[in-house]
Amino acid sequence: MADHLDDNATASTSSSSQFETLPPRSEYRFELEAGERLSIRLVPESGDAEIFGASLLAGDNRWYTFGEEAKGCVCSWNGCQIELAPPPSAAYLSLEPSPTFSSYANLHLHLEKARLRARQQLRDDAHLIGDLRATSDAQVDEGAEQDVDLYRPEGQGPRILLLGPQSSGKSSLARLLCNYALKSPATTATGQEENGDQGANGASQPTGWWPILVNLDPGTGSLPLPCNISASPLSPLPQAALGSSTPALPFGLTTPVSGALPPTAHSVSSSSPISLWLGREHYRDDSATSTGGDEHGRAILTKLASRLEARMCRDPRARTSGFVVDTAGTSSADAKTKYALIKDIVRLFHIDLVLVLGQEKVTIDLTRIFANQAEGFTNPRVTVLKLPKSGGVAEIDEEAKARLRANQVRTYFYGGSGTNGATKKKAGKDAGVDEGEAASKSKAADGDRGTDSLAGLPALNPYSQTIPLDLLEVYRVGQESMAPSSALPIGASRALSASTLTQLDPLNSAADQASLLNAVLALVDPPGTQGGGGKGQKDSEVWMGELGEEEGKRRLGTQTVRGFVHVQSIDVAKKRMTVLSPTQGRLPTKTALLGTLDWQDA
Repeated sequence: MADHLDDNATASTSSSSQFETLPPRSEYRFELEAGERLSIRLVPESGDAEIFGASLLAGDNRWYTFGEEAKGCVCSWNGCQIELAPPPSAAYLSLEPSPTFSSYANLHLHLEKARLRARQQLRDDAHLIGDLRATSDAQVDEGAEQDVDLYRPEGQGPRILLLGPQSSGKSSLARLLCNYALKSPATTATGQEENGDQGANGASQPTGWWPILVNLDPGTGSLPLPCNISASPLSPLPQAALGSSTPALPFGLTTPVSGALPPTAHSVSSSSPISLWLGREHYRDDSATSTGGDEHGRAILTKLASRLEARMCRDPRARTSGFVVDTAGTSSADAKTKYALIKDIVRLFHIDLVLVLGQEKVTIDLTRIFANQAEGFTNPRVTVLKLPKSGGVAEIDEEAKARLRANQVRTYFYGGSGTNGATKKKAGKDAGVDEGEAASKSKAADGDRGTDSLAGLPALNPYSQTIPLDLLEVYRVGQESMAPSSALPIGASRALSASTLTQLDPLNSAADQASLLNAVLALVDPPGTQGGGGKGQKDSEVWMGELGEEEGKRRLGTQTVRGFVHVQSIDVAKKRMTVLSPTQGRLPTKTALLGTLDWQDA
């Protein structure tokens, strides 16, 4: 079962519990408060149950644990009985029919047919996959940085864009659609797999599709941390489900959400996701500047789309499965800019199905726009559909978002303990954890529903080390100077006004030192083909020599994120700073990007 659903948790006979009987096609909804935990068990032989499309397995000692202000619902097609321990403070059985059993289920069947058609096209054309791979490999071999469009409609599964206002259930629907695809009885075998050992009949292939979850919402709850956009390839093996046990891991235990994922922890990611750094939690309005709007935002969208298209050329399983795009909330401001950002996403990612949750005007506007596509518009035919918003959608206020933001960063460094219980290691000491010891601790924790680790992620041991102030070359997208968050009014956030890349000078600038303190830095690959500098050599000395300063900085802002570090303290007198890293040893790169994400390790 999915890593987010804690299969090993054991009920405590001393804990109070209650039983709930769910009628057929009903939902039991719960909203947890801060510090509240909930364990759910499906009573054996009582029926079926699922949470956002992830099936619950019945068992006397099979508990599914939720916490950290999680909000969710248990759905049952045929009715069931569940046990709740302890009873949640806010929970109810829905009165109105849920769209899960009507609109969403019909949508899944439509997507299933589209995937089957795409698979058949690949089976019928013996040369298509080879041609696509050759084109993609040629671009890689030439080191192309022009983001050549590799899109071809043949053999392509559904490409879905989810739209709607904030707190409309877009992420929940993305989880449901991906979970239904992962547990599909179909197989992706085309007879053209690279290893050549699977036949077209799929006899040796596991069932389930291999969709890609694309997260274009850089706000709180994005992957792997706020201020990022990402594409996560999913796999039905070993456990076909995306999680929902904690908002800190909004799509379960995927590879990038933890800085040091233990080998014993199962992830639903089939490979390392692509993560790019936007540096802030929103896209800028096109009218915000006179230079064409959010240049940096569009640059990283273009890069992510290009990387995703290249994967679709190389991986027939992902190609036939398609992808689901989760986005930031739409509002009246999007209509004022004629939906410029949405049109860019549809064009760059070659979206063929736009789903709008609960916004009739947006649905009508987009239907008119895409019905009159300009000549040369390279997308397939775009269908726009309005879907009902679930009555169980919960509003999230700004205070809750701030807690979630801090919890996401804490989870990245400290794991799923729910607290900073992991002991920080000092520089020079081993920050690793013995796998057997970690596994035993995780199992022991599972016995207590109040303190067990969520999402199957045990407590981690981050590594604190002191480095020279000028070891990392730190760049930010934005203005020359930026006030630290500590100097801003309560409730205000850092704001960047331009799209140019500026290098910080923490050795000589007190303002840059203040900007770095408590900041979360994204470590990125240096641009160019020669990699970073060696010992005692700056990365920029290498890529500037190869690309030049202007071109190098242009590429630097769209480089892949390798991980994150947190600046804990700065010693101006000694010209050193202490950073928290998920793992022991040298940092993977000496190039970092600064944005608006900061955190105090309390």
